[in-house]
Amino acid sequence: MLGLGVAFAAVPFLGLFITDLVHEVQPLSLLLNGVTAMLLTLGFARSGLVDWRKAGMLAAVTSVSAPVGALLVQYVEQRNVWMFILPQRFILCTGCLERPRRWCSVRSL
Repeated sequence: MLGLGVAFAAVPFLGLFITDLVHEVQPLSLLLNGVTAMLLTLGFARSGLVDWRKAGMLAAVTSVSAPVGALLVQYVEQRNVWMFILPQRFILCTGCLERPRRWCSVRSL
C-alpha cells in the first residue's frame, strides 16, 4: 500500500485538529504520503519487489490527477469536500475489513 495508509488515516485525523482542509491538512497529508511512499519504495526496490512498469503508470496517473484535484478543491466549499472524502474512506475501509467467505466458513463435522 506504500503511502496509501497516510491518505486514509491522516486526512480525517488531522481534520480533527486543523480546521483549514485545503491549505493545511491536504498539503501536510500529501507530504507525509510522499515521504512514506518514497522510503517504502526504496526498501521494496532493494528486495526486488517493485514492478517498475506498474509503478511508472501509477506515478504518471497520479502526477497528472493530483494537481487537477488540488486546483478543483480551491473552488469547492470545504464542507462539500468533507462530504466526499469521509463516505469514500468509510466505504473503502469497511470493505477492506470484510473477510472473504472462504475464510469465514466453518467446516461441518
